[in-house]
Amino acid sequence: MMECSATLCRIDGEITLANAASLLTELKPHIARQLPSVDFSAVTYVDSSALALILSCMREAEQHHYQLQFSGFPASVTTLADLYGLVPILQT
Repeated sequence: MMECSATLCRIDGEITLANAASLLTELKPHIARQLPSVDFSAVTYVDSSALALILSCMREAEQHHYQLQFSGFPASVTTLADLYGLVPILQT
């Protein structure tokens, strides 16, 4: 589930292979309008699909000539990012 305003989309619940693509589809129009930030503080569970979602959102924002900000990463996202060597990318 996701709630969006003009300045923030907040993802709630799980990010897994089962829903990552639909989350991206839902985020794309907001990113096209240059949504400033995506908040992960209400995310309860992730698999590696969460990293794919984050990277896809970054690419989408880049195509619209801006840098999307992320906040509230749960420890599980940081752990996966460390495992895959992506921590520096998430800190930009």
